[in-house]
Amino acid sequence: TWAEDAPQVVVTSVPRTTEPTPRSSGRAEVLGLPTRSPEDLPVARTLMTALTRARDVDVVHVHLHRSGALAALTALSTARPAPIIVHLWTSAGVPLRSGGTATVRSRLVDALLESRILADAAAVVTPTPRLAELARRAGCQHVEVLPAPLAAPTDLSDVPTSEGGRVIVSVGPLTARRRPEALVQALAVQPPDAELVLVGSGPRRAEVLRTAERLGVRERVRVVADATTWRAVVDQIARADVVASAALSGEDATPALIAQWLGRPVVMTAVEAMPVQVSDGIDGHLVPPGDDEALTAALRTVLTTSDHAAALGASARRRAAAATWATRAERVDEVVSQVLSHH
Repeated sequence: TWAEDAPQVVVTSVPRTTEPTPRSSGRAEVLGLPTRSPEDLPVARTLMTALTRARDVDVVHVHLHRSGALAALTALSTARPAPIIVHLWTSAGVPLRSGGTATVRSRLVDALLESRILADAAAVVTPTPRLAELARRAGCQHVEVLPAPLAAPTDLSDVPTSEGGRVIVSVGPLTARRRPEALVQALAVQPPDAELVLVGSGPRRAEVLRTAERLGVRERVRVVADATTWRAVVDQIARADVVASAALSGEDATPALIAQWLGRPVVMTAVEAMPVQVSDGIDGHLVPPGDDEALTAALRTVLTTSDHAAALGASARRRAAAATWATRAERVDEVVSQVLSHH
């Protein structure tokens, strides 16, 4: 959007059986490069595309989301036909959703390539403070933290509503990092009509059920492992009175974003993007990771104070309506303009 008459060239991957035929949509020309996996980009063809169009390019906007494209994007960064803006969604060396762990290859190869791209970038845009600090350590001077947007997940008139009672919903894998047992323990001291719905599966499921049995709340804990579609997850969140997480690190912001769109308050640990996505006390509650007392108290406040919960939900809905892809594009547009003014 930074210039009304500025054409765009989008380089992306397509299945290997597809011919690399350019196609146009308005001012955007899409160049699909055949590759083995959807996350990959062929190094030679990506570099050739960059060099071929070097004279016509004012700015290069690179999205770092999967490690498979790092070699190609590093080659593009090295060729550098124009200033590069990096949209850093995740880190290769420290994948956020794995709680800070990475493979040997990630640490020795992918992280090195990623650092090279970040160091060469004129600007980095990222949804989390943690990734922003990673970009600064790599040497980038211009780093912007922008909350991740989400389009309305579905027709809001078509989603289910809360069925009464007090329902806590948590979405994500049942792993040690996400500490689902902490939510079971919190449930045990909530009002007796409170229920906990855990949407996901994982190695901690047996421990979750044992904890629920020991605390006498087994009948109030439900594990939904078959909610594998987008709509199924939306429907589960729509039935919630509060959406919660006890994760120690690496929390995915998507459930919180869906909850905001549906006007549901959240109680989350203040990890990754959560402090950017949620304003504590305004559209939800943030608690320190590992602080089970604070988690329990925040859940009780939301579940037992209907006016407060309604105010949180209304604020969350307004926040989601304002955080659109168009809004994010405008913010990125400002970054592009600043970069071009310095080059």
